[in-house]
Amino acid sequence: MEEIAISVLSIIVSYFYLKYAPMNDIRGAIYYAEHIANQKHKNESVGNKPKDATPEEVVEWRETDFFSKGDFDVMKLFVVIPAVVQVVMFSFMLGVFYINNLFI
Repeated sequence: MEEIAISVLSIIVSYFYLKYAPMNDIRGAIYYAEHIANQKHKNESVGNKPKDATPEEVVEWRETDFFSKGDFDVMKLFVVIPAVVQVVMFSFMLGVFYINNLFI
């Protein structure tokens, strides 16, 4: 019975919110989204494409870019660091469970 009452109440509240919501904010957000989409479309239609790199630029990029240069240990960067972060976050979660258990 409670579930039905909560569902009916939420439908009524949603109806009144949508009926009397400040439409200026919603219209402004819609206008902004349409404006951004139109700007992207204009940039694509004008031919806003990146230029091809010269061979010198490619060599310089290969020597200076961190991932392209390859001066890192892939195992540490993509496996060990995320695993350590995951273990630390799991520990924090268990700590919060323990603290909640003390006060409840």
